[in-house]
Amino acid sequence: MGDSHNHGFFGPNTGLLINSPSKYNFFTYIRCIKKKPDGQWEKPSLGAGTVIKFSLEELISLLDVLNKNKHKWTTFHTYKNTKTMISISWEDEKSTNLWLTIGTYSKMLTCEQSVVFKLLLNHILKEKIKYATSSDSEKVSEIYENAPSKSSEKYLADSMNSGDNHEQPLNSGANIEKNLIKTALIKTKKMKKKEMTYINGSIKGETQKALLINFNSNGRDVWIPKSTIHNDFSQNTESNQQFLIDDWVLKRNEIIS
Repeated sequence: MGDSHNHGFFGPNTGLLINSPSKYNFFTYIRCIKKKPDGQWEKPSLGAGTVIKFSLEELISLLDVLNKNKHKWTTFHTYKNTKTMISISWEDEKSTNLWLTIGTYSKMLTCEQSVVFKLLLNHILKEKIKYATSSDSEKVSEIYENAPSKSSEKYLADSMNSGDNHEQPLNSGANIEKNLIKTALIKTKKMKKKEMTYINGSIKGETQKALLINFNSNGRDVWIPKSTIHNDFSQNTESNQQFLIDDWVLKRNEIIS
């Protein structure tokens, strides 16, 4: 049985990458990336996207929602005075669609994807409780935290051929780690300059490059370019959902002031 686990979930606009570098390592990394306007995916190897380091307790909180013991779980991670919101919730009480939000990234998992996600997290949690909490776990975990991991690096490269780091990069070695953090901080500063807003609405129509959205705030139907929507969305036209949209297009259409 393998010592590490890597898996990716991809939608039309957003990808979710799961990485457990070792069963002896206490942490599991979940990274969100998105597709750029030119159709190319953001590259984690360049520090793109957002990655969060989840503890054993936080894995249990994720599984609590996946097992439908509760509808939603929300928390925050703080790194260098920057807060990143993490949220997992079902679309509604009867829905089989699951939403995972990390910072400005929001990924919808279908019924099938959420089942695989739950099974994977269950397996990782059981493995880590057995091995990472053993008497030599702290020493072994420290080695895995700081040593380069060829399998992890290869996985990230392969994911881009198929799909910011507020905390710390996946096992990539000391020098690569510094470069990734530096790149991520630059990208984070650039992202802050680009203002976006979560806003509720429902899809009334769709073309290849735009959505016709009925906004709850004013009841208007407005065509919004897909390139300005930065989260995954359900194709269900009856579903009321959140859209993360560039402020400039919302202001131009007088959706926000």
